[in-house]
Amino acid sequence: MKTLSRPTLNDALLSKIVSALLSVDPEIVAVVLFGSAVYAPDLARDIDLLVISKEPKERERYEDAVLEVSQGWDVDLVVHKVGEKVGRLSGAIRAFGRILFGDGNWLWEVTSGVPVPSFRDAWRALRRAERLCQAALQETDLDETGR
Repeated sequence: MKTLSRPTLNDALLSKIVSALLSVDPEIVAVVLFGSAVYAPDLARDIDLLVISKEPKERERYEDAVLEVSQGWDVDLVVHKVGEKVGRLSGAIRAFGRILFGDGNWLWEVTSGVPVPSFRDAWRALRRAERLCQAALQETDLDETGR
């Protein structure tokens, strides 16, 4: 079975992605990495980014810019306007978010007011993440033909 190879997820790659985002939108105030790329980078299958902008552009502009520099990584973008609440992703982003650009005040603004999960809810989420990581260890990337 053939697997696709991607470069290691590192600060240099993340910097290129952030620079690409800023090149299409200089009004970005923060870029936050979250998801498996933060808590299990060796098992990550994609890069999840929260982009906070004063005046967000069309989603396709961000996606096109990132595609140019992502070196084979799928990049999932969550784009929000300053002051717009992130909603259900808030807990995960606040708990596991890593600020790549901007400062934490912007992250706090879009995640504040969202209820903090109970210990039991947090434990369940971590157990689910553990199961997903274990499943990811059993998977391989297929080439585009499915072989």
